[in-house]
Amino acid sequence: MGSEKPLTDIPDTLRLSPLDNIYASTVLSDTVDQLVILGRIQPSSLEGRSESHAVASNEISAIVDTQRNLESKFEALVDERHGAQLEGGHQKSQQAAQNTKEISNVTTDIKKNHVAFAKSMLQSPLSGDIMQKTQHDRHKIELILEATLHEIINNSTFDQLLNAVQFEKESKLELRDAIIYEEEGRRKIRRLQKQLHESNKVKETELQNRNEMIAHLKDQLQEMKAKTSMESKYVKKDADVRVSKIRRGVKWRSATYSRTLREM
Repeated sequence: MGSEKPLTDIPDTLRLSPLDNIYASTVLSDTVDQLVILGRIQPSSLEGRSESHAVASNEISAIVDTQRNLESKFEALVDERHGAQLEGGHQKSQQAAQNTKEISNVTTDIKKNHVAFAKSMLQSPLSGDIMQKTQHDRHKIELILEATLHEIINNSTFDQLLNAVQFEKESKLELRDAIIYEEEGRRKIRRLQKQLHESNKVKETELQNRNEMIAHLKDQLQEMKAKTSMESKYVKKDADVRVSKIRRGVKWRSATYSRTLREM
């Protein structure tokens, strides 16, 4: 757990007195022994063991039985209140008020039992991960206390313990920073998703307006084509009529000129 500091380099403010040294050594030694014993008798997990099903079944059965009792009590209180309301009277009104209070308490107990049941299903003691973490934490504390005990006996200091505490504080700060960073990332993702959704809506609106404009322009083009076709037909017909009139006029003048020449 790190190199030991020479006794001459240790400040007096961090060195234990001889009496405190004895007290601390005794307490730490006893604590380390208990941790060692606890590590040997504590099972790593109940998963896969023959009694695991019985443990889980008993826990769930106890919660279900409590829930049934609370529901039965709730139904009895509701029936009692209904009867008091039918009979009326001042005394019955007081009983109804007390009954309402009891119903409220039972309702609260039912909700708490629901929460306990959900929690027991999510955090089952049979989980190997939970037991493994417990054993890991116990072993870690055991090593720290052993190193601290050795340091107290030899140097009357507890720098190992101080360093371990400082390390855990820094680890928690790093974990907190990681959680904050993750939460900020999630909020940023939600903002970007919202912006993307709004951008998509804007693009969809623009596309719809563009399609409507294209359809409108197509209608106008069809109208212009129809109008142009009608105007072309009218111009052609008018030109044909004019040509026909001119031809008739020329023919008439030619005939008149011919008659005049014959008469002369």
